[in-house]
Amino acid sequence: MNIGNEKMSCRQAGRLFFYSFFQLSVLLLPRLLAQTGGMDGFFALVGGSLAGYVFLRITLWLTAHIQKDYVNLLSHLFGRAAAGLVLVVYLLVALYGASYGLELLCQVIRIYLIRDTPVWLVMGALSVLAVYGLGGGAECRGRRCELLFWFVLVPLVVLLFLAVWNIEPDHWLPVAKVGGRRLAQNSYLVFGCSMAAAYLPVYADAVSHREGLDAALRRSYVFSAVLLVLFFLTLTGIYGAPTVAVLDEAVLELTAMVKVPGGFLERQDALLCGIWFVGMYLFVENALYAVVWSMEKLGNRQMDHWFRAGGGILMYVAALVLYRYRNLDDMFAAVYLKFAVPLLLLIVVAAALLTAWREKQESRQKRESGSPDTD
Repeated sequence: MNIGNEKMSCRQAGRLFFYSFFQLSVLLLPRLLAQTGGMDGFFALVGGSLAGYVFLRITLWLTAHIQKDYVNLLSHLFGRAAAGLVLVVYLLVALYGASYGLELLCQVIRIYLIRDTPVWLVMGALSVLAVYGLGGGAECRGRRCELLFWFVLVPLVVLLFLAVWNIEPDHWLPVAKVGGRRLAQNSYLVFGCSMAAAYLPVYADAVSHREGLDAALRRSYVFSAVLLVLFFLTLTGIYGAPTVAVLDEAVLELTAMVKVPGGFLERQDALLCGIWFVGMYLFVENALYAVVWSMEKLGNRQMDHWFRAGGGILMYVAALVLYRYRNLDDMFAAVYLKFAVPLLLLIVVAAALLTAWREKQESRQKRESGSPDTD
């Protein structure tokens, strides 16, 4: 652990990104995949996760070759105007992720914990908490994510272990029923949920000793993908794919079904939901950090309380709009998949290719300048 250097370690960064990879995906994907693919959602999870892993490796390579910060690299590769447009894309996508995560977190809190509390109050409290959490800096956030990692993970593993005894293997049939086009669309959906990796370069100057970042992020991503597959198989094995397709938060329903042996914990569902909310809050905080970082770079100033307050207000207002007008969820989700995911993919891949080309050119020039004079 790095104390007092205002940076997080590679292990802390890996655990921070675990929440971005896993928490929202496991709430949304089981239902969406069961609706469109039934049990073939398993194959979509595997295919989409493999594509996301390849994208993660590209992003890790790009992050390792950032010398100053990400904005400086983008300006050198694309020019200042294009770099500004890239920052706008990062800002809008991160704002959508933060506001949607806040809306979903508020919704499930009001369903499972505090039913009669006004929406504006729940969202306001969560927004203030997220803004306050960013005030501690990267080092503080890294420590918090590291300390909460096992607090969140151990109950999830216990939940899986207790739930596996209720699986009926017959619910996993039939398989291989959807066509290749539908399977590709579902795999793309899974890939779209792994695009948090595109924000890894944002943390380039917030992580110390980046040599270990590759291994830490790969472990985090693979672990989250394995857990996602296990939860999908568990949910469909217990409820069946048709039932999972109509459950809004199937994972949270699972917490109420599973009983702790001995009956000594009467409200383990509330406890597990509360722990789940911790992970969801960290997802929102991570997305809000990307919003504030984008605003800071666009304003060409260091992050201060004005940017954090502005980002929190934007997230709060956008989340309220999404909550009040639920029909916007489908529209923005379609925009995200059709435009935002290809744009982020194009930005990262183009930056990686141009960086590799520039380094090759510089290496060639150094060899030529160092060669002996033959005249």
